[in-house]
Amino acid sequence: MTVGLVVKLTKLREADCPASRAANWSAYVPGAGDNGGSLPVDYVIVGILMEPPVVGQSVEILRLERNGVPALGVFTSTLVTSVCDQGFTTLNSVYRLEPHLGTT
Repeated sequence: MTVGLVVKLTKLREADCPASRAANWSAYVPGAGDNGGSLPVDYVIVGILMEPPVVGQSVEILRLERNGVPALGVFTSTLVTSVCDQGFTTLNSVYRLEPHLGTT
């Protein structure tokens, strides 16, 4: 994926043996520093890709929207452990990364 592309990032599941377990939606507070784990499953953001997936580095996205609600900010993943055509895996999570075809 190209830097500057508007993308949609979806957390599909926890990674095998995650460094930090996924938080529950019932207890998750967007923007809070510590939510008792990594992002919940089905967390979706739309934003501008700033650092694409590369093994050993973090993915960075300038967030425009979080779960369908405008929410400016920066998403930074934990270190990427593998990359595939549909997305990537980090120390904590498996993500689908795709071009965003909607309006934002």
